Amino acid sequence: MSKSDRNDNNFYTLLNNQRNLRSSVTSILKYDNKIINTEEEILDTWASYYEKLATPVDNPDFDNTYKHILEQDISALTDTYTENSDTLAQVSEKEVVQIINSLKNGKAPDACRKKGKPKEDPGSYRKITINNPVGKLSEKLHLVRNMDNISNIQSPLQKGFTQGEIPLVAALILTELHTEAKENGNPLIIALTDAKSAFDVVWHDGLLRENNKAGLCGDNWLLFKDWYKGLNSNIKWQRQTSRTFLESQGVRQGGV
Repeated sequence: MSKSDRNDNNFYTLLNNQRNLRSSVTSILKYDNKIINTEEEILDTWASYYEKLATPVDNPDFDNTYKHILEQDISALTDTYTENSDTLAQVSEKEVVQIINSLKNGKAPDACRKKGKPKEDPGSYRKITINNPVGKLSEKLHLVRNMDNISNIQSPLQKGFTQGEIPLVAALILTELHTEAKENGNPLIIALTDAKSAFDVVWHDGLLRENNKAGLCGDNWLLFKDWYKGLNSNIKWQRQTSRTFLESQGVRQGGV
């Protein structure tokens, strides 16, 4: 069997697995202590669930002084870069071709529902963003042009969400560290942190400030800011599209 045949077989296996998942698509949702069982209500519930995630809430534990200072920083950066234009380099045909060739092709997406989670719970599903081709090209171009800035500030120990790295390497480092501490009788404190729906609740102003610290400036920074200003989304379910809602926080999985 040739490599091409194996790739085709793997692709169709994934595709069939995805088709088989359709039988497990929920016909009800449980949300806000209610059971929703009509198609129209389910579609609106999906929109309500993700709209709530995308809407900032007041938290008494949040440092409002820091929040105010950062908002002033964003306003000052916006005024400075708007008044002192730093025009982006023109996009070449070569760049467009390279980006198109880098896009994944012939791949069946993995299942979106997290394993072991109840299918009637909206929190069991991961929201994946689908962009139009022009938007996808623009995002990929922006990422490629700023990859060096990102790499320069990223910790060499970060293995997740990093090109050319896998989380398994981080597990190996941690295992070796634990083994060495145990053999030498040294104390070792390991803190494991996680945040529920972390991607969905990223603070936009905080993200913009960190991007600027990473080296994004001028029109390059303004472009990223405009991407997330007034960002609207819809949820697609069972070939139907929900009402539009505003995303005031969070970053899009499937986007850049």
